[in-house]
Amino acid sequence: MLVGDELIEAIEALLAEHPDGEDAPYISYIDGALAGLLLAPEPIPAEQWLPRLGAVPETGFADPADGERFARLLQDRQTEIAGELLQGGGVFGPVYELNDDGQAAWQIWLLGFSGALALYPNHWEAMIVSEDEDVGAAAMGLMSLLATLPGLRGALSDEEDFDLSELGDLTADAPDLIPYFVETLYRRQRGLERVVMTDELPPLPAVSTKVGRNDPCPCGSGRKYKKCCGG
Repeated sequence: MLVGDELIEAIEALLAEHPDGEDAPYISYIDGALAGLLLAPEPIPAEQWLPRLGAVPETGFADPADGERFARLLQDRQTEIAGELLQGGGVFGPVYELNDDGQAAWQIWLLGFSGALALYPNHWEAMIVSEDEDVGAAAMGLMSLLATLPGLRGALSDEEDFDLSELGDLTADAPDLIPYFVETLYRRQRGLERVVMTDELPPLPAVSTKVGRNDPCPCGSGRKYKKCCGG
């Protein structure tokens, strides 16, 4: 079983040969989705999410065996992410694409993550309003970053108590905050020790959880709130 950089390189090599060509998902998007799936209240069977990531045995690779290998490698990566999150201490490292300036394009990773969240929106809403301060802060932090992505920013910019002007510091530190937030949620869901916010991290903006019933749902599902979390 490949691990670490060798595992990522193997996935990237198959993505380069993927029959969807340029329409194949970025490895960063896939990595975000794999992490998001781990936060589901109940395990989601691989056969349900592999097709969403272009990884099923019948995928039309030039070598049919590559379809099965691609699916297996993604499951190996998810297992690796889970192990890193359980280990804690900041070991988990998301796979970020780099933009033209050499900066981490964390938005792509977060898009994959939000796609997974759409599979269990009610649980996501419960995390945001959780009585566990660590869970609530981490979920709200991720939601705040999601609000900066195309589509969601406009949907939330008119909400009371959601001050987008305060997101500057948060987005500047997003590459480091994202793994911290995900680790916090994963560990607290399993009753592991609390992960406490440190003074080095920027304060989270105050965000109202009140959303109009006809507004786009803030979980990122693309549906109206009344048809999603508000249902």
